[in-house]
Amino acid sequence: MKNLIELKENAQSWAKGKSTTIRLPLVLWGFYVAGRIVTKQDSFTPFDWFNLGIHELGHVVFAVFGEFIGIAGGSFSQILVPILSVFMFLKQEDYFGASFCFCWLAESLFNLSFYIDDAVRQSLHLVSPFGSDPIHDWNYLLMQLNLLNWNTTFAFLTRVLAFVSVVFFMLSSAWLLNQMKSSQNKYTKPD
Repeated sequence: MKNLIELKENAQSWAKGKSTTIRLPLVLWGFYVAGRIVTKQDSFTPFDWFNLGIHELGHVVFAVFGEFIGIAGGSFSQILVPILSVFMFLKQEDYFGASFCFCWLAESLFNLSFYIDDAVRQSLHLVSPFGSDPIHDWNYLLMQLNLLNWNTTFAFLTRVLAFVSVVFFMLSSAWLLNQMKSSQNKYTKPD
């Protein structure tokens, strides 16, 4: 509890004198992401392309741990990188940056939910950095675990996590923007 109180106080201190104007478009992006999650809109965004690159790199990084982990490593990396970025921004004391990583995580989880949902149908166009015939990660993973018939449940739960993540971003960023605005008002009011 002490760490949370300290985090809150540090974030309030950080917010003093910061501009809300340059951060507001990112909050609006969060509303867009939340809307995509609720409506299950599967159009690609620039973040999705970035996440795809991280996903493919994850296969390469985790391949040394064997076939199953190497295949799971793509999705694992896609989730791990935004989470680690939260800690990087907290270490740098950029609280809005840390908050925005939850929006990024939501985008990544949401994109991943389509991949999981497609495990049985296997209708998505797949890519491979090696030019070979790519396998469907989630078909392979769920088949190996004998959980293939649970793909829609896992996809739904992944979308729920995505929604929780983007809502956390919207609430925390709104709080931070309010702290920024409050500190600006204190500077502009005469004594």
